[in-house]
Amino acid sequence: MSLNTFIKRAAREPRPESASSDKGAPVTRVTQGTMADILLAEDDDAMRQFLSTALSRDGHNVSCHRDGQQALAALDRHYDLLIADIVMPGLDGIELARRARASDPRLRVMFITGFAAVALEDGKPVVPGATVLSKPFHLRDLVAQVKQLLAPV
Repeated sequence: MSLNTFIKRAAREPRPESASSDKGAPVTRVTQGTMADILLAEDDDAMRQFLSTALSRDGHNVSCHRDGQQALAALDRHYDLLIADIVMPGLDGIELARRARASDPRLRVMFITGFAAVALEDGKPVVPGATVLSKPFHLRDLVAQVKQLLAPV
């Protein structure tokens, strides 16, 4: 199944239940502890949209960027999780993660890549504590991995 087919299927899936706030505006119900601010850096437009849709539907706020340099410029605010493709033009995901961690050592990091060996050094992630999710992967794997990374320690 193509990436575009997955995106279209995800767009048809029901959104989380809504309730009304005291002011009558819809409020999305999110499982406590799952909502996070996620910085996403992915150079493939379709993949970036696919990931953003999946994460948004799971209740997260996603800030999307097409390369590492753009994502680095967005680090003027706090994020709970950085999801970065490793191989991107200009600033790659590994260097982006290192710089992001320099400004926020508590930032959780997940690499998504078709080249998992690039993210590992002696079997360990090149950025301490980072997780590596190898492409291709299923949406449920991404969502499950994100939940695990965001779970309280």
